[in-house]
Amino acid sequence: MTRYGLAWTTCMAGMSWLAVLTLGQMVPDQKVEALPYVLRFEDPQKVFDDWKRTHGHGYVHDWNEEQRFNIFLKTLAKIESHNWKYHTQQSTYYLGLNKFSAMTHEEFLRYTRQVSYAKNRLGAKTSSFECQSGSDQSWSSRLLPDHVDWSKKGYTTQVKDQGTCGSCWTFSATGAMEGAHFKAHGKLESFSEQQLLDCCSGEGCDGCGGGEPAMAYASVFKKGGIETEQQYPYEASQSGKCYFNKSLAVGHISACYYVTSGDESALQQASASVGPISIAFDASHDDFVSYAGGVYQNPDCSSIELDHAMLLTGYGTDPKTKLPYWIIKNSWSEDWGVNGYAYTLRNADNLCGVATDATYVTMK
Repeated sequence: MTRYGLAWTTCMAGMSWLAVLTLGQMVPDQKVEALPYVLRFEDPQKVFDDWKRTHGHGYVHDWNEEQRFNIFLKTLAKIESHNWKYHTQQSTYYLGLNKFSAMTHEEFLRYTRQVSYAKNRLGAKTSSFECQSGSDQSWSSRLLPDHVDWSKKGYTTQVKDQGTCGSCWTFSATGAMEGAHFKAHGKLESFSEQQLLDCCSGEGCDGCGGGEPAMAYASVFKKGGIETEQQYPYEASQSGKCYFNKSLAVGHISACYYVTSGDESALQQASASVGPISIAFDASHDDFVSYAGGVYQNPDCSSIELDHAMLLTGYGTDPKTKLPYWIIKNSWSEDWGVNGYAYTLRNADNLCGVATDATYVTMK
């Protein structure tokens, strides 16, 4: 059983808070142009003070000013070093500051809930509900468009923030259900992640300790539906009791499907026809934590050791670099990445496990 969750995290082309601090490269006799990334932080203390005004202490619980400033300085150095590589076309993505910037990578890893992907997919299975293979769906032979972005077609809610709870699996699952509900009814609803935290029980449902989207689907099916976020609001912790009210349920699952594991072509076919799809991802690398734009790729990414669940909302090709990419919605707030989204390299041997554990649903 595969669980995904970052227990301390928020479990994330536009500009974020980073753009306020952007500095152009000073070149004699050339006009200074603002860049969407930072090459040099001129006044680290001011940057740190500005960061604190924006983020407070981020997700640091044992705050020591001097210690955290030193960690922050290392983050700045890492960003500068990597962004010069991007600036000189030695990298395809750039880094930036976000609410995690005063934490060490070791702290990040300590809070993750990493569970290896099971080669024999267990999926969501109860006496009356089981995810089926989606490989026989009608989309398998259709001509695929060059670009798909379901977030531009009304299928996704705004980027959410999972807070200090490893509940990424619930956000990934609700994202898939929200898209399927919109496809079935033409109305976008924001479904309750808190219901899944409180009411999903058994193997694959460990609340803020991680979980599996497929088991979230099974829970919704078994309970008889899912309430909206407004009806059952998110608290970033488990209440210890399930408060689900079936009479208030708005979303109802009819079926669950998984995409052929490891097959990016099948994932593209599903993405083009189905809508938003729940995926798992290796988010354990510090460059992903600080990702701020461009097409992400890391050769050290695992396609099996997956620790985070997100929502695939489409794909495309970068017009400048010609690199094919996936469009992925995270649950680390709009402060992270490109307004809460990541663009990751597509058709790259299942980079970071994007196609390893992909699932979607249909709604009544």
